[in-house]
Amino acid sequence: MKIGRASAIVWVGLTMLLDGSAAAPSYTFIDFEAASGWKVGPFPANSKSAKLVQGDASIVSIPEQDSQQALQLGPSRPYPALFVNAAAVSKSVTVYGEVLAKPFAVDASSGGEFFDFGGAVLGFFKQDNQGEIEALSATSDTASAWISTGTRFDLDESGLPTQWIRLTVMLDRNTGRWNLQIDGVPVLAGLRAIPGAAAGLALWLYGDEWHPSYFDDVLLSADDPNHLERTVILQNERKRIAQLRAAGTLAPQMVTQTEQDSQLRQAQPQIAKEAQKLSAPVLREWHEIFQNGDQTLKMSPGVKAGNIMISLTAYSPRYDNNGKLMPETLTIVADAELKPGTDIHKLRWIVAEMTKWPNELGDVMATGDFSTGLVQNVPISEKWVEKVKFTYVWIDEPNDDLHRNFKLTKGLTPSVTGTAN
Repeated sequence: MKIGRASAIVWVGLTMLLDGSAAAPSYTFIDFEAASGWKVGPFPANSKSAKLVQGDASIVSIPEQDSQQALQLGPSRPYPALFVNAAAVSKSVTVYGEVLAKPFAVDASSGGEFFDFGGAVLGFFKQDNQGEIEALSATSDTASAWISTGTRFDLDESGLPTQWIRLTVMLDRNTGRWNLQIDGVPVLAGLRAIPGAAAGLALWLYGDEWHPSYFDDVLLSADDPNHLERTVILQNERKRIAQLRAAGTLAPQMVTQTEQDSQLRQAQPQIAKEAQKLSAPVLREWHEIFQNGDQTLKMSPGVKAGNIMISLTAYSPRYDNNGKLMPETLTIVADAELKPGTDIHKLRWIVAEMTKWPNELGDVMATGDFSTGLVQNVPISEKWVEKVKFTYVWIDEPNDDLHRNFKLTKGLTPSVTGTAN
């Protein structure tokens, strides 16, 4: 499988967080219970915490041990779209969105997300007789890829999961990266949000045209829900979440399909129009820069070298006050390599010395994978700072692109002069 392009670069991921306040945690919690003022019936048009933009929604009675009511979206045409007010966390850089969900399992070919928190998008798709949560990760400014989480749930006769699913998203609005937990278990990290969506923060819950979907205990927080749950404020309100058990059958984490962002529900005219009016103000004075010292490095368009494209970036090493070379950091991102059929656990990266242009490699500084997330930060020692550093991402399989396109004179074993950890 053809995978991405090589790079002979060094670039540094430096995040500037200019929200330095240490204020008490901000949050919004919606439990849809009668004790909180929610009445069984159509979703109230005067609600300050959420607004139904299109379709049908209602508060329904679903008696359980620690909950009596929940939110039902659909069925209706057009599909239901509920906006949840995120103003309470709009000034925070790192934000958390959590919800209990019973979404209807749709066919993968038809698409249709049910959750969108600042561009962190989730879908629930049929897989045989089960449903699987999939996460959408941007691969460019206009396209994204669906990635299976490997966690599946049994479905009832109506196509709903037989149990509530606890979904927790941690979104870094500065970098546009997000992590996903399912029932408290981390499943994917370093996903890329839909470009631009993390700045003007919004939470959208979507339903289906022909089947109902259910949601409960919606939490938006500037603090980790696992920490917030231990506070006195939420101890009584969120008992049921603590009782949820992790369930589902583990399956491979694969890229299942790609999708143009213009086809997402957030891009549809009515939703986009309301989002402009309802979304929290764009986070001010935040940015992301990649730099070496005071140099901002941008990847070049690339030059053709045989069957591959290689990007080149020139930089100057940094020195301390005593004239000694300073170590750097190389950030490797797998976004562009997310093609349908790609097994996330087979993706590999390499940092090596390029001894002869364009395809002969010498000492290998470090190799690794993306098992901990789609963004990997690799420390560059002083001994390697002045070398031409070749980076490449490939799929580890017989006759793979790395071995087919490049000559590894020293093999894949990292050099003792490098910093592989």
